[in-house]
Amino acid sequence: MLIIPKKFYNTDTIKNKEMRTMNFTCIFFGLAFVLAGIWFSFGKGYLHISAWKNMPSEEKEKIDIRALSRNVGAMISLSAKPQTQ
Repeated sequence: MLIIPKKFYNTDTIKNKEMRTMNFTCIFFGLAFVLAGIWFSFGKGYLHISAWKNMPSEEKEKIDIRALSRNVGAMISLSAKPQTQ
């Protein structure tokens, strides 16, 4: 059996590193979702959706894109809310 000194293998530092990585990931994706939600809320996001670009103008006239963009932006922003334990 191989015995590794504790100074080379400290489980506390490994857990702290994993926790920092997880926190960074959560913050990164949270900010990405908030920014995407704001982008849609201001009515800029739908311009980059290929289904909207390829839709005939008769179909586009039937849809209130401003209200739809606000709702989609709110849902994207709300999905960035951190989960509490």
